[in-house]
Amino acid sequence: MCPAASAVAGKACILGGILHATAGDEGFSELKRLLHRLRQIGKERAAPPRLPLSDLAMKLRAERPDLQAAFDLDRKDQHHALSQWLIFHGFSEIGVPADRATLEAYRPWLAAVPHLPCFGPLPLTWLMHEAALRQGFSAEDLRASEAQQRIVRWFFLTAIAKYNWFSLLTKDQADALLSVEAGSDIPLIVQWIWDEDQQLSRRFSSPADSGFRSWLRERGGVRWPLLAHPHIGLADGLRPPPNPDLPFGVNLVGHPRGRFGIGEDVRMAASALAAGGVPFTVCDVSGTSPVGHEDRSLDHFVSEDLPYRYTVFCATGLDTVRIVNLLGRQAFDGQVLIGFWPWELPEFPEMFQHAYALVDEVWASTHYTRDAYLRSSPVPVRHMPMVVTYDETNALTRKDFGLPDDRFLFVFAYDALSSSARKNPNACLEAFDSAFPRGDEPVGIVIKGIRAKDSQAWMALEARAAQDPRLFLIDKSLERGALLDLYRACDCFLSLHRAEGFGRNIAECMALGLPVIVTAHSGNLDFTQWDTAALVPARLRPVLAGEYPFGTGQIWAEPDVAAAGALMHRMAQDRPWREGLAKAGSRRIRTLYSPEAVGQRWREMLDLLDSRNADMAAVSGQIAVNSPTEPAESWRSASLA
Repeated sequence: MCPAASAVAGKACILGGILHATAGDEGFSELKRLLHRLRQIGKERAAPPRLPLSDLAMKLRAERPDLQAAFDLDRKDQHHALSQWLIFHGFSEIGVPADRATLEAYRPWLAAVPHLPCFGPLPLTWLMHEAALRQGFSAEDLRASEAQQRIVRWFFLTAIAKYNWFSLLTKDQADALLSVEAGSDIPLIVQWIWDEDQQLSRRFSSPADSGFRSWLRERGGVRWPLLAHPHIGLADGLRPPPNPDLPFGVNLVGHPRGRFGIGEDVRMAASALAAGGVPFTVCDVSGTSPVGHEDRSLDHFVSEDLPYRYTVFCATGLDTVRIVNLLGRQAFDGQVLIGFWPWELPEFPEMFQHAYALVDEVWASTHYTRDAYLRSSPVPVRHMPMVVTYDETNALTRKDFGLPDDRFLFVFAYDALSSSARKNPNACLEAFDSAFPRGDEPVGIVIKGIRAKDSQAWMALEARAAQDPRLFLIDKSLERGALLDLYRACDCFLSLHRAEGFGRNIAECMALGLPVIVTAHSGNLDFTQWDTAALVPARLRPVLAGEYPFGTGQIWAEPDVAAAGALMHRMAQDRPWREGLAKAGSRRIRTLYSPEAVGQRWREMLDLLDSRNADMAAVSGQIAVNSPTEPAESWRSASLA
């Protein structure tokens, strides 16, 4: 009980003793009722049981400086605070379920709150109590029949998925969720979903509709993940623990020979796994991509087999759907499937979200992209950085690229398949004109494109280049060493993008020691800060129709061209400033995105997943899958029919 509640209850007991001596006095009856209410308030303000520290909470704190700063474990009250962080943030943030030891530690919070009434088949537990208060429900709501039922419904339909509390569902709760009212064959959880999801009532005639039952089995677990819990079993979706007979390691699936972003993702993932000592193989699905494939650096690892326990799709979410259909779902039986999906806007489009059903979790290379997936993903989402390498070279110089030796050169590179509107090459020229309006300054700008020659944006650049000898255009695919040599041959990298998922070319140039001028928006902000880059302010605006596939109405940045021009002018003139930015930027990339640093992070995460999966497999073996009531079993059978 909290101190304030203890004081109230104590005073009530003292006054109660006085009243006892004069119990026959009718004048005190009202006061007695008041004191009874004070005792009740003392009980209602009782705090939940204090939680012990679990090994998982301790391990996470030991690995994260932010948790070490936030929770001083020399103070006893901070033990409970760290345990609360794990419940309300940790499980969802790290994307793993509670192991057996943590389940045992948190068992007191799975018990019913003793002083609250129960208005249905599911009593309010301490976990529901605390979650409801955090959600904004009031103490009065906890005691009122209708409001309490809303809380219970919210807890099972929303909170369990939001906080990744699937492992905390008890068998008694599952039994209640599968129970049916007299004269009905509709399980309680199904009735709740029908009442909650207005789209279903517009699409199907009733919960008894055979189409609804089919939808529930095939797609219900994506929209309402609890349906796929092993104790519920009314929908497909949650996958069983991985096959323990599969060896530890990763199957990388994607386009390893592609000279484009997701091709580089496969190669950098391989670099991280090699540095982390994780066995891996590469599955090339280039037949699903329309562009060329010339990089052969991973050919030694390419195999048609998928022998390992983990599979990472280095492809878009939509391409992952095509890949699974191409290879067949049976090719991935017993594996943990991870989507390492690129995305550049604040939200993952609804029409792509069926891809979530194919993976166990999503990895995102930046916090910006992670947040985009978190807004819609029913599976865990993790921030997992990607390797940035910069050692490759073809020993090319300015002369090999036809560039002058006597000018300060800005460089910008983009792939037209990644959207010219998003990459925004015209803004680079506008900023260049703003910075150097006379036309005789000793500067130049190199714009390197690929698959851009037939685009209107590139044709406009060609028309401009014909009039301005300071503009140099390169439109061809370069080997990786040659591309890095082009960057080395220039003095500053420029990117006035409207959105970036990661910004690999920005990071590569920083690693090489080039100063960078970039839009202060989106994924690149993980590594471009005011001390590592020249950041261009920007306003946010809607994505217009035709600017980006499936992006209409979302938000991206419009960089301030005049501010970019001012930064470009200073970059060419202020050598100490640009060298300071370049040094700090190079140090940041080489420290945080090296194969060794990223490889260690990947290895630790895979080891953590392995230990959690082993624990959950053991728990699943000890706890029998729920034996449903006969109506619930009929629902399963009907859904499968």
